[in-house]
Amino acid sequence: MALVFGFYVLLLVSNVTGQGSEKCGLGNIQYGVVRSGRIVGGKDEWNVTMLHTCKSCSMGNIIFGNCENWNTVEPVDPDIFLKHERFCILKRGQFLKPGETVHFSYAWDLPVVSFPSSADVRCNGQPTYSITV
Repeated sequence: MALVFGFYVLLLVSNVTGQGSEKCGLGNIQYGVVRSGRIVGGKDEWNVTMLHTCKSCSMGNIIFGNCENWNTVEPVDPDIFLKHERFCILKRGQFLKPGETVHFSYAWDLPVVSFPSSADVRCNGQPTYSITV
């Protein structure tokens, strides 16, 4: 029987004041990874959930700058999560609406927890601004 365990990481990397009354930043992207119990290509499969928690702002061009160690033997839809050299991008840069969730699975030896390093924020029709770690 496969040992099933999971852990979630609430990213509290940074907060930046939004154009409205809410503060929105990289900490508004919650990242969770749970072992699925399946084996793919001899590797454990991991289910990833990313939740955008900012209530009044959309976030796009979400870049993960620490993707060197992220690998998979299971194809991941590049429209959802795309690795390019040492960077990964979520949804090819498309903006996530408040409360939007993104799911994908990958297969590798151990789970990899990734933290966003930059994103663009758009609040209530105001001009877009960028945030970085």
